[in-house]
Amino acid sequence: MDINKVKDYTNQIEQLVVRIKSELGTATPVPDPLPPTSVRIRVGDNLQAAFDAAKPGTLLVADPGEYKLNLKLLKKNSLLAPIVLTTSADASNFSLRKNDFGYVDPEMRAAMPSIVGVELTDYVIQAPINTGGYRFQNVHIPSTGRADRSLVGLGDDKYTDPSQKADGFEFIDCFLGSTDLSLYQHRGIESNCGYLKVKGTYIGNIAEIGRDAQAICGWNGMGPFVIENSYLEASGENVMFGGGTAMSPGNAPSDITVRGNHIRKNPEWRNMGEMQPSVKISAELVAADDFSEKRLVGL
Repeated sequence: MDINKVKDYTNQIEQLVVRIKSELGTATPVPDPLPPTSVRIRVGDNLQAAFDAAKPGTLLVADPGEYKLNLKLLKKNSLLAPIVLTTSADASNFSLRKNDFGYVDPEMRAAMPSIVGVELTDYVIQAPINTGGYRFQNVHIPSTGRADRSLVGLGDDKYTDPSQKADGFEFIDCFLGSTDLSLYQHRGIESNCGYLKVKGTYIGNIAEIGRDAQAICGWNGMGPFVIENSYLEASGENVMFGGGTAMSPGNAPSDITVRGNHIRKNPEWRNMGEMQPSVKISAELVAADDFSEKRLVGL
């Protein structure tokens, strides 16, 4: 196993321990995280079965290539020991190919496992309520070319009890979407959930004709949300919270941090004639609390 992946995994677990201790208070003991168990996955293997069989703390190491499925995340794992999907390729290559912002080069998709949606459903990756504790690192989720669909759906917009939220998701150094302007997509990540972190991730060409499209959008999930050092390209709102109805006051998006990102409208959209996406604004907060913004670029 790549020792750099193990070190990075351990470091992120330690950060979660610190965060949870601060939320619970020092009087509440926090158990030590479980040691990770590694499972190798090769192209052609059943990725859904690997996720279903994974225990908390399992590290799923997948070879680069296409895994054709609509992945469902059905377990409720501890934030201290998430189920992790990453690539078997050398992780040091990704660090070398990052730019000044710290997000991954989309050309690195060839070194990533690609989750390619095959069903005409709302999401390529879906986590319903009462699930959580998943991390995707160095993973590619390509555009489906279905303009009315989202790539990732976390939680849903119908639950009313905050305790039922999908909670604990991370997308680190991933590539969502496409660089192909002909592949339209309604939304990158639909974040009706609890804790979500997007870091070092490239979300490209989220665009739609006649309707707003968002790289990241949520309206019925309390957070916290951390979006940092990522590339966010969408024709409507690059980042949006609100716009739909939070089903209870406790579900209103809150504790939102957006920092160090490259937020961009693709200038080539202007030259697409009748196929030009509907271009709007970079960020919209219709209903959100406790928002921190630092170094938004490309506004």
